Amino acid sequence: MKKLLIIVPILAIVTLTIFAVSGIRHKKEVRSGISQFPDIELKSLSGTDIRIKDSLRAFSIPTAVILFSTQCDFCEYEMKEIIDNISDFPANCKILLLSSENIVDLRLFHDKYKIYDYEILSVYQLSNEQISKKFGTVSTPAIFIYDQNGALVRQFTGETKAAVLIDNLSF
Repeated sequence: MKKLLIIVPILAIVTLTIFAVSGIRHKKEVRSGISQFPDIELKSLSGTDIRIKDSLRAFSIPTAVILFSTQCDFCEYEMKEIIDNISDFPANCKILLLSSENIVDLRLFHDKYKIYDYEILSVYQLSNEQISKKFGTVSTPAIFIYDQNGALVRQFTGETKAAVLIDNLSF
């Protein structure tokens, strides 16, 4: 009985240590993974699979990646901010709006904000698995700004004013 009282706390401590170390390792892997524009596979609103590094001009121009949800009030605010200030964004930038939601909801979001009217904006579907692997656990909206060389410049969580995005995309 005394052995059991000694063994159980030791096992608990070892188990907690293993979980803590693996969690720290995962965070470091994600941080190093987002320090450069990630190699991600997206699905267009037409259902076409796209490998971002192969198909977009992401490395020749500043790019903002915004992880969002169509059901998120903060994301709605973010989109209104971007649309209201779209003429102030640099012409040589790209804003990728990524969500794990179904294509139908993303098309409705796309149409609601008339994203087709703005060359710098694009909406894509990204799987939850890819979000977790490439960006870690994030709340929406989560914004990652990359320079023209694909290096992470800034990262924001939550509502971010358009002026801040504009400043960070102007290189």
